[in-house]
Amino acid sequence: MKMSQFDLIAVPVGNKTNDERKDGPYSILLASFHFQRHMGSFVIEVYAPCIMLVVLSWVSFWINREATADRITLGLTTVLTMTFMSLELRNDLPKVP
Repeated sequence: MKMSQFDLIAVPVGNKTNDERKDGPYSILLASFHFQRHMGSFVIEVYAPCIMLVVLSWVSFWINREATADRITLGLTTVLTMTFMSLELRNDLPKVP
């Protein structure tokens, strides 16, 4: 399995015997997965669009007060884009209960 945002660093596996049950000792298989995140894809997919949206939201302060329709349009565009981005980022997360 390959993930675009992570590198699999190590898979340490161990065996442990536990004596805490009434039935007697039993064995447990321990497996851990160590990942390292690719920061480049995270920066491109999350930080860069958010920074551009913040700059876009500042543009409404430079528009004249009389241009109310333009300011409202710019504000709504920013809000809808942030909503879309949050929904898209949620799709990339693993499905857990």
